[in-house]
Amino acid sequence: MSNGGWDSLTTRGGKKGHRRGGLRTLKLPRGLPGKKVAKTLSKNGFYVKRQPSTHLIMRRDNPHPQVVVPLHKSIDTGTLSSIIDGADLTTEEYIKLLK
Repeated sequence: MSNGGWDSLTTRGGKKGHRRGGLRTLKLPRGLPGKKVAKTLSKNGFYVKRQPSTHLIMRRDNPHPQVVVPLHKSIDTGTLSSIIDGADLTTEEYIKLLK
């Protein structure tokens, strides 16, 4: 049975991954605080548009993505992945900004 070209069992080198064509993905950092995520996004032109309670609404003017960053002590990797996707960044670009 075909799975549409997605190989969720192994990639090159026998390591687990979820990319088409056997390419390995970078792992997202775990346990980043929301303030660190916001600071990293600000390096890419994002600014705080408003702050309703414990979340930051961040925006960039050109192009116009807008993301919500929870100000938690630790952000889950799934939430971080959604923030990176919403910011029109790749994982690689985000990790470079993080350093």
